[in-house]
Amino acid sequence: MLKKIKKIAVILGVLTAIIVLLSAVSIERNEKVVNGLIINVLDTSLFFVNGEDTKELLTDLGCDSGANINDINIANVERILGNTPFVQSVNVYIDISGKLNVKLKQRRPILRFFTEDKMSYYITEDGMVIRTQDDYTSRVLIATGAIDYTPATSLDSVGENTVLKNLFDFARFIQKDEFWRSQIAQIDVDENGVTTCVPQVGNHLIKIGKMERLEEKFENLSLFYKDGLSKTGWNEYSMINLMYEGQIICNKQ
Repeated sequence: MLKKIKKIAVILGVLTAIIVLLSAVSIERNEKVVNGLIINVLDTSLFFVNGEDTKELLTDLGCDSGANINDINIANVERILGNTPFVQSVNVYIDISGKLNVKLKQRRPILRFFTEDKMSYYITEDGMVIRTQDDYTSRVLIATGAIDYTPATSLDSVGENTVLKNLFDFARFIQKDEFWRSQIAQIDVDENGVTTCVPQVGNHLIKIGKMERLEEKFENLSLFYKDGLSKTGWNEYSMINLMYEGQIICNKQ
C-alpha cells in the first residue's frame, strides 16, 4: 500500500512539473517580442523594391522591433508584401533569436513599351505587365508604335493580348543572345504588325516584318553582319529587310 502511495505521489509530482514547465514556456512565448528586422532584397541590380520602403510597410503592419510575436500573422504579412507589383516572391519568418526576416525577389523587366496614348509599361521575364515608376527606370529593350493596351489591374499579364504576347516572345528571344541583347535597342510596330528594329551600332534600320521565324531571320542577319557589313562598313545601308524567306534586301543610304 505504501509503495502504491509513493508511486502515485511520484506521478503527481512529474505531472505538476510538466504543467509548470509548459506554463513557463507559454508565458515566455507570450512575452517574446520582435528583436529586430532583417530585410533581404534579392538581385541588387534592380531598384524597384528597397529595404527602407519595406521597413516602413512592416511598421505600418505592426511588425517592427518590440512587437509581440504572437500578434504577427506571417501569412498576412507575406500576402500584403506580395501584392506589390514588382515583388515576384516573398518569404517571411521569425528566427530563433526573435528577428523578423523578410526575403524579397523582384520581378525583372525585359521590355518597356509605350502605348499610343503615351503611357509606358514593363513586361517582365515572367510575363507580367507593370506600370513604370517615376523614380527608377530599368535599361531594357524599348517598344513603340501601334500598341493599344489598357491594364485590367496594377499587376496584369500578357495573357492572350496578341501584340503584347509578340513583344514578350521577341524580348525573350533577344534576351537569350548576348550580342542581340546589346545590339537591338528599340523596336517599332506598325498597325499591320510589321516590326522594325533600331540597332545600337550602325546607321540603318532592320525590318523583320511579322514576329515569326525569328531564329532564321536573325541567323541571316548575323551572317550578313559578318560577311557583308564587315566589308562595306556599318553605315552603307539605310534599311536591311529580313521580311522575305531566304532573302535579305538592302537599301543604300
